[in-house]
Amino acid sequence: MTSSLLGLVSFMRGQAASAEARWTEASLHARQAGDQHDELKVLPWVPLMLCAGPTPSEEGLRRCHEVLLRADGDKKTMASALTVQAVLEASWAASMKRAAPRPVPTTCSTRWR
Repeated sequence: MTSSLLGLVSFMRGQAASAEARWTEASLHARQAGDQHDELKVLPWVPLMLCAGPTPSEEGLRRCHEVLLRADGDKKTMASALTVQAVLEASWAASMKRAAPRPVPTTCSTRWR
């Protein structure tokens, strides 16, 4: 669980990307060892760091989906991934709205012809 502790240290230092990488590594090590308890202990931290760090929204959404697939019904992991997914979707939608050109105003007479 060294990776998990390093994830915590990175988080405490405000290094979300490093913390996410460490917790992802810790969850994969636990999975490879067949230790579902340890995997599900660190997996909920991964989406939280995706939201707090520099990960682009689209990448974060993909990773949240991966975490949901690995959650195996664990409520804490699912809650973490779904909450972050909602935040990232809202962020992505807001950025798309800002990037979209504004429609040209029309009058009622031209709109209904």
